[in-house]
Amino acid sequence: MEIHIIGKLPQFTKVAEKLWGKDSDYDSDGDASSPGSQEWSELTLINRSDESQRIDIDPVNNNPKHLVVCSESSELVQKVIHFLQQYGSIR
Repeated sequence: MEIHIIGKLPQFTKVAEKLWGKDSDYDSDGDASSPGSQEWSELTLINRSDESQRIDIDPVNNNPKHLVVCSESSELVQKVIHFLQQYGSIR
């Protein structure tokens, strides 16, 4: 699902926390300079206890304000979209 960024993004750790809980064990990769950074446009999160629980967020045409959210799980995609809407990052 494609999204357009209109505000600051949350720390990527908050995205993982929203998906799997505060003390979840997950692997991450992306372009954030640190876990506390709100400036990122690429993110992969994988739940280590269930590797089928994976979400990828990537820029469309290298545009950091136009991202695509992908997962085999539509539930994960919807959770991320809803969280970003609540956070004020997207409409």
